[in-house]
Amino acid sequence: MMNNVFNTILKSKIPGERSLILGEDSSNYYNLYKSIELISEVLIRRKCKRYDRVGICLEHGLNYIASLFATRRTDSIGVLYSPDWTISEFSRIQAHSQSRFIISTELDEEKHKYIHKEKIKDLNLNIYEFEIEFEKYSIDPSSAIIIYTSGTTGEPKGVNLSQSGIVENVNAVVNYLELKANDSTPIFTPTCYAYSLSQVLTHTLVGASLFPIKNKLMFPTEILNAISNYNLTGISGTPASFKILLSGKKLSPYNSVRYSMTGGQPLTKKICERINLIFPKSKIINMYGCTENSPRISYFYVENTYKEYDKNHYFPVGEIVSGSNVKISTVGEILISGKSLAIGYWRDDKTTSERFIDGWFHTKDLGYIDKSGYLFISGRMDAMINVGNEKVSPESVEKFINQIEGVEESIVYGVQNIFLGEVVHADVVRIEGYNLKVKNILESCRKSLSSYKIPRLIRFVDNIPKTQYGKIDRKKNIKES
Repeated sequence: MMNNVFNTILKSKIPGERSLILGEDSSNYYNLYKSIELISEVLIRRKCKRYDRVGICLEHGLNYIASLFATRRTDSIGVLYSPDWTISEFSRIQAHSQSRFIISTELDEEKHKYIHKEKIKDLNLNIYEFEIEFEKYSIDPSSAIIIYTSGTTGEPKGVNLSQSGIVENVNAVVNYLELKANDSTPIFTPTCYAYSLSQVLTHTLVGASLFPIKNKLMFPTEILNAISNYNLTGISGTPASFKILLSGKKLSPYNSVRYSMTGGQPLTKKICERINLIFPKSKIINMYGCTENSPRISYFYVENTYKEYDKNHYFPVGEIVSGSNVKISTVGEILISGKSLAIGYWRDDKTTSERFIDGWFHTKDLGYIDKSGYLFISGRMDAMINVGNEKVSPESVEKFINQIEGVEESIVYGVQNIFLGEVVHADVVRIEGYNLKVKNILESCRKSLSSYKIPRLIRFVDNIPKTQYGKIDRKKNIKES
């Protein structure tokens, strides 16, 4: 049976005394219900209308969760903002989404030019109202939440998610994780991400608990201490996040963790072995998703035998979540359809028509399905390096380089060449203590890679540019190269 997370919370179906927020700002579901009412009352009093966009610019905690549900109570459309955005980024998203209200702790009056500010003292929260010149735009009546993602051009696109699509995906995740009310997890993904929204909604649906990590990954011990002190049962993050989190040399096992879910980057056997060492009772789940599918697409439970990895020791992203469908196009692109799919891109009919075709979303991810029916990710179409008449997937070369002994991680990119158009270059981070040389990497590459895939230049670097969630930042790397 499909459970609607919004109805569950807005109708106060979770026992009020149950813990929602763990840590120093602990709170229960009764406080959530009360906070939703307080926020909704202000929005209604300020004549927030159906389909008005309400920006949520908050860190993780009770106020963020309450604001999400308050937008549903008032039939407005929530727009997720990051408190870390610059004024320029904030203003660009506000102008494009035409957010009439912003829920935040504090905005600078001179910079943001709001026309009204109402403080909710009990929540240490403000609701700001702006004068917006609305452009005529056909709004889908099922619109619920808009999440902005960076496009390949660097211009953010507003992914317009429906309530039914979110509900479908939330149920699929709850089912494959087997989430229960006694589950709990640290949450450190930025609040403007679909992954973060999914963590919040899956746990609130079953009455589970969340531990907000204020410093994200800046201080990994904060996360490990939370797991230890509160016996948290699950943890989710990118492989890069797990590498940072589990980098300590004298970590003790944490036996309360029953699942470790990762995605967004290739998962290696090396990372799995480290997870199993620190979280010995945890099942490892490699998942795949995108904001346009609300966001989960597939998942794979990694067995301790590590049998199901490809020739470069990377794992599949596995089975498709219920309610979604996947197929591979003739050029190897992953296409998705189903009940979780987004409505399209907010105020961008052109890109919507280019990416959502005949009910299928074109992800621009490259992949394949093996004989066992497992989905594998092999790269990105827009990251391809054009070497003469050949196309090189940087991810495939990175996968190979990363499994060379002494390599911590790498990034592969194209550099313009007068004869070939582009040639392959690589930046490599060495594992501390290894006397790895460029010639060692080239020797391995020559044995296994076609000549056009072999990097013409290899540089050793101290670190590789990352996004705030630990993914390789290819755009920033290109600018700095």
